[in-house]
Amino acid sequence: MKRYLYSFVYELKCFLGVVVILDLVIFGVVAVGGGIVALIGFLVIIGRKITEPNKELQEKVESLENEVKSLKDKR
Repeated sequence: MKRYLYSFVYELKCFLGVVVILDLVIFGVVAVGGGIVALIGFLVIIGRKITEPNKELQEKVESLENEVKSLKDKR
C-alpha cells in the first residue's frame, strides 16, 4: 500500500512540476511577445514624430509663399 501511495505522490509531483514549468514558459512567451509589440509601437511613434513636418515651420513656409505670390502680382 505504501509503495503505491509513494508512486502516486511522485507522479503527482512530476505532473505538477510539468504544469508549473509550462505555465512559466507560457508567461515568458507572452511577456516577450508583449515586449516586442511595445518596442515596435515605440519605434513607430518615434519614426512618425521625426518624419512629421513641423506645423510652425509649415505655416511659415506657407506665409512666405503667399508673400512671394503677392509681390509677383504687384509687378
